[in-house]
Amino acid sequence: AIWTSGGPAVAWGDPEAGGDCEMHGKHVKSVQELVAAEYAIAAIMTNGQVVSWGDPCSGGYVWDARLRDVKELVATDDAFAALREDGTVVTFGDPSVDCSSLQLKGVVKLSASSAAFAAILSTGAVVTWGKADFGGNSSQVQDQLRNVKEIVGKIHNSAFTALGEDGQVLATWGSSRCCASKEVLKQLKNVKVKNID
Repeated sequence: AIWTSGGPAVAWGDPEAGGDCEMHGKHVKSVQELVAAEYAIAAIMTNGQVVSWGDPCSGGYVWDARLRDVKELVATDDAFAALREDGTVVTFGDPSVDCSSLQLKGVVKLSASSAAFAAILSTGAVVTWGKADFGGNSSQVQDQLRNVKEIVGKIHNSAFTALGEDGQVLATWGSSRCCASKEVLKQLKNVKVKNID
């Protein structure tokens, strides 16, 4: 799918995987941002509402009244997390990554891996949820997750990296094959994040 900022979205391909947004018609005319999961696509509209299409099990064709005033949207392979202007988070798609029981508040930024989400709180603390092997459990590094400024996670990846002031890598967690050792972490200073989607 593609769009021009503030303009309509156009999608093609397998309708079951997000290749058809026509059912939404006029609702996909003023797109601010598009985010893709493996089999669904979601759009933040210029009015802050979210519209999605594709496989319903992956977050396609969802209508949720809470998906308004959205300022950020991230995706795992099978779900989406939306950060609202009031600092709360709404998830949709795969129910195994639902965050409603966490009652998240004060969230300033989101990140996603293949099957987990991470949220930076206004205090600089981090909350994670989803599949543990993919970064959904950060309990082993929680003591290192203070004053976090950025979390790097990528769809089709199974780990997260937390950055602090001046690009210092504070911690990595998730799949052991994707995490840096403590020795490597000490060497990582002044890291800059570049979006290479």
